[in-house]
Order: sequence, then C-alpha cells, then structure tokens
Amino acid sequence: MAAPSKKKCRQYSVEYLSYGFIPTPHNETKPMCLICMDVLSNDSMKPCKLKIHLEKKHTGEKDKPLEYFKKLRDDFQARKTVSQLFNSKVCKMSDGLLASYEISKIIAKAGKPHNVGETVILPAVSVIISSVMKQNASEITNSIPLSNSSVSRRIDEMAEDVEKQLIAHLQVKQFALQLDESTLRDNEAILLAYVRFNNDERPKEEMLFARSLVTDTKGETIFNEVVTYFQENNIPLKNIIACATDGAPSMTGRYKGFIAHLKKLSRKYFLQGKDSDLIYSKSAIAAFLRKLQLYKNNIRRRAFEQFPCLASVSSDLQDENLALYGEYMENMHEDMQTRFSDLLMMVIPTWVSIPFEVSVADIDISLQKHLIELQSDEIMRAKFKDENYNVWKTKDVATKYPLLWDKAQLYVIAFPTSYLVESGFSRVSQLLSKARNRLDIVKRGDLRLSLTSMEPDIKKLAEQHQPQGSH
Repeated sequence: MAAPSKKKCRQYSVEYLSYGFIPTPHNETKPMCLICMDVLSNDSMKPCKLKIHLEKKHTGEKDKPLEYFKKLRDDFQARKTVSQLFNSKVCKMSDGLLASYEISKIIAKAGKPHNVGETVILPAVSVIISSVMKQNASEITNSIPLSNSSVSRRIDEMAEDVEKQLIAHLQVKQFALQLDESTLRDNEAILLAYVRFNNDERPKEEMLFARSLVTDTKGETIFNEVVTYFQENNIPLKNIIACATDGAPSMTGRYKGFIAHLKKLSRKYFLQGKDSDLIYSKSAIAAFLRKLQLYKNNIRRRAFEQFPCLASVSSDLQDENLALYGEYMENMHEDMQTRFSDLLMMVIPTWVSIPFEVSVADIDISLQKHLIELQSDEIMRAKFKDENYNVWKTKDVATKYPLLWDKAQLYVIAFPTSYLVESGFSRVSQLLSKARNRLDIVKRGDLRLSLTSMEPDIKKLAEQHQPQGSH
C-alpha cells in the first residue's frame, strides 16, 4: 500500500496584497487580512479564496486600488514596531511598569505633585502617539500605571531602595556626618542628616535621613534620634570620623549639646559647600579674612581700587561714610572669625596639604616610609600637579597607602560647613508649598529621591510586581 502523500504547504505571493492580505507576522504560512486582521488557514493561500473573503466580508473595499492596500500594510508594520516597544505581553517584564518608575522618578526630582502623572504626562504621551506616530495611544498609555497612588508608591519604593544602598556603604565605611534642625510651619521641627564618604574616585554626599523632633530640639533629643537611626540600621557609631553642625546652642552647647554627647563615644575631633574639604575651606576663609582687613584699611584711606562703584562717587563720600563702611567690614570679620574658629585653629599637617614637597624627616616617624612610597609614585606625583585633581580623593590612595589615608581622610571627608543641610531645607520648603501641603516630608520618599545622586534599582523593583494596567 502506498504511503499517503504529504500535504502541500502553500507560500505567500506579493500579488495577494491586491486582495488585502499579507503573511501573518508570526506564521508566514498563513494569510492575514489587513482590514479585519483575520488569519486564514494555509489552505486559503489561493487567489480565489482570498478574493472571496474580500468580496463577502469587505464589500466596501473590494474595488480599492493596490495603493490602498499598500498603505494599510505600511500602517500595520509601523503599528507593529510601536507595539514591540511597549507591549508587555511579549516582554518578560512590563515596559509600561518600567516607564511608570522612570516617570515617577522624574516627578520626584522636579518636586511636582503626584497627580501630574495622570493629569499631564499621560495625556501628553497620548497626544504624541496619536498625532505624531499616528497610532492608537490607549494600548500604550493603559500599560503605564501613573495614577496618584501609583506614583506615590513608586517614589517611596525607589527612595527606600536608595536608602538601603546608602546604609550598606555606611555599615562598612568611615564617613562624616552633617546635621541641622529647623522649625517649619505649625511649629514642627525636622532634623536633617547628611553623610559624606569616599566612593571610587571622589567623596560622595548623600542625605541620610529626615526625622521629626516630637518633644524638643535639645542636644540630647537630637543625639538620641541619631543613635536610634544608627541602631535601627546597624550602622556603627564608630564609623563617624567628623561631624558638622549649624553652630546652634542645641548642637554645640558645652555640656548639653549634640556634639558633647557624641564626644563621649571616643571621638577625638569634630567641627563644622558641597564638594569642598577642610584643606581648601580653611585656605579660602583665611584668605577672605585677610582681604577684609585689607579692604577696610584701603577704604579708610580712600584707596578705592577694589571698589569701582565707590571710586565713581569718591568726591561725594564723607569721612563718616567711610568710617561706617569700615565698621561693617570689621563686624563681618569678627563674625566670620567666630563662626569658623574651629576651622581656623585647626592644624593641617603639611604632608597632607603638600605631600610631594614636604621633607620626610619632618613628619611622624610612623608615617615616614609610607610617605616615601607615595612620593616615589610617579603617577600620583603627576596627578598632584593637576590643580583639578586631589590625590587624597582617589580610590588608589586609600588602597595603596591605607595608613596615610587613615590619617588624611578626616581633612578630605569632613564637612567644612553646613551647606548641604541648608540646601536640603530649601527643598523641604519647596515641597511644603501650598500645592504639596499634605505631603509628609519625613515618611514619604519625595525628599530623598529629589536630593539623591544615587540611582534606584528600578529593574529589581519592577520585577517584584505583576505587570498591570493603570490603577
């Protein structure tokens, strides 16, 4: 008995486009109608059967020219491309969910209300897709959860992820701490903390926490808040190598201030711009104080070279005016000397400020051989000559010369001023505008996410969710 013959597989022909058919994208052995998207069997891959489908089901299109069907084909292929970019069904993870996180991060960075996702951004995306790309926007916008509650959750999740990354660093690295407290409206006091630690090629600065001070703003209360946070997150207090405050009595009072409490834990030295360090700041402040004295003396003797505006009206200036200007400068000089007294009195070792010029014989004997090794490092010597490069802020120094780094890191990592927390409170004020008066600064993630330079692991966060539509 003869074996049954194998059924013939019909192939698509370009002439079938004149009947409104193209090969099915995922199975080219079957014809697909461009009008109704019906997929027929391979047995229907014949001109006569395709024509029957067109004439019976699409009477209005049966006399359309070939150009009409070409346009349908081109539109379909373009639509297919957009679908590939956004269709969560063919992706392991929903692209719409990823977009939801990224857009929520943009909202937080900009300090905008959470409802702009669904009231502004999604409508704008819809207009772009429908007007520019000529596609149905609802399939895409429905896959991006951007309701007010969705955006709030995304922001909180990303902020928590960033905080966990930061804590992991602080658990194993030494760092400088910066603190400030401020009373907001309704007499609510908030404590802000920043940290600075060495990371790769430069010190990294991050907001550590924002906490409400429920009872008062005394030094002991502030100290207890800090200790509680460190204990909750397993951060050793011994990792703090320096602390900067705003100079307020609650922070620096001799017996009851925060610093006094912190000094009881074996800390040897604490004191008060972004990316700045003690070496640069001391030099800049000392130079400015000397300039103030120079300016005061020059004004009093009518030497106005440094003051072109005064020079233009010098003939109208009375001696009492000049005396008043001099008094202003004298007061400024005294205020700055008081505010930065710790910094000005600090002795910075010469081998830290000019490591390649100091004589090894003049430094502590325990560091001599290590400094010789550094001074003999031609790569480091070349980098030191670059005014934009600080050898103490490089990962190489910490790795190759750990003993020198252990002694020098205080002068690099410590905060010279409370600039960062003051900037943080500026952002707090922005978030607490009338449009955001219901936002809980301390509990929600907006503040951290708007200030951080760290990137949340959005892919990991998205994988923890089942892809879903807007809710």
